Amino acid sequence: MMRDELDEERLSSDMYLLRWLRAREMNPQKAALMLRTSMKWRQENKVDQVLHEIIDQDISDLIGGFFQAFDKFGRPVVALPGGEWDVRKPLDDGRKPELIRFLIMSLEIFEETLKMIYKYGYPNQTPMIITKFTVIFDLKHFTYAKFAHKRSVEALLDLVKIYEANYPETLGRCLIINSPRIFSMLFAIVKPFLSENTVNKISIFDSNEANWKKAVEEVIDPSQLPIRYGGRVENPALMD
Repeated sequence: MMRDELDEERLSSDMYLLRWLRAREMNPQKAALMLRTSMKWRQENKVDQVLHEIIDQDISDLIGGFFQAFDKFGRPVVALPGGEWDVRKPLDDGRKPELIRFLIMSLEIFEETLKMIYKYGYPNQTPMIITKFTVIFDLKHFTYAKFAHKRSVEALLDLVKIYEANYPETLGRCLIINSPRIFSMLFAIVKPFLSENTVNKISIFDSNEANWKKAVEEVIDPSQLPIRYGGRVENPALMD
């Protein structure tokens, strides 16, 4: 029975359980199997302890972002300058486990944020059932050299698999902006590992600012966005 396998907090959350059902097209047996597999993964990898761990600063500095806004539906917004990330050196140095651990920590922080919104009602002081995030993924400065790095692509695929298997239905929208042509090749590699539901929430825009800013503003008010993404926030909170 799933009741015997889940902790009290997760068991008491209908919205948490509904996520797994949605990920398996409302099939209870498939959803239960997916959740059991994820619980085993969490135990084997001590995921419940990850928020208490200390990650080396040079690893956390590699993957920056902005994390303070809310979209027009009350969902938290994560703005990620992914085109600026360069993880080739740590991966070549054999530090892939540290990097993946940091990314799991980030996913756990996102989950904790959703819990806080439900519990404390931030940002409008009214408890809200918010189970998803909106992501702006900025590919400005993305280069062929980054795409052609085999270990980077492998690490990305590992992360995608972890996300799809253990954090289902947490993505509300993903707006990929400033996408160069080479990104279509990378997305073609990643797409088979994404669920149909996830793919349907992703919109990809090239470097035409007028186009992607219009799409971003349809979802997020400019008052909630850093200036670099067409907003009015001068000093957005960094994601550590």
